[in-house]
Amino acid sequence: MLNAFNGLTGADAKRLHGVRDQINGNILLMLVLFGVFTTLTMGRLQEPGSRYGFLRISFYIGLVALVYFVLVDLEQPRRGLILVNQGPMYELSMALQSQMP
Repeated sequence: MLNAFNGLTGADAKRLHGVRDQINGNILLMLVLFGVFTTLTMGRLQEPGSRYGFLRISFYIGLVALVYFVLVDLEQPRRGLILVNQGPMYELSMALQSQMP
């Protein structure tokens, strides 16, 4: 029972550390500015008469936006599309409470 309690406190500490450990706003802003700069640079280097230029630039913008979206969504475990499941922690807590006299 003591091992299970130590496991619960260790898992809770790791979960709290993961929730608190998020990307700083300045770093996120720097990443967005870098993405905008690379997109503008890629657009300026494009030949004016290129047949697939607009499609290529649109695809690149979509990929950069997707990377930023996933990055920000993973850094916010309690909201967004990708959520951290709290079910195992709840089940472990209930199992420990049922074992206590």
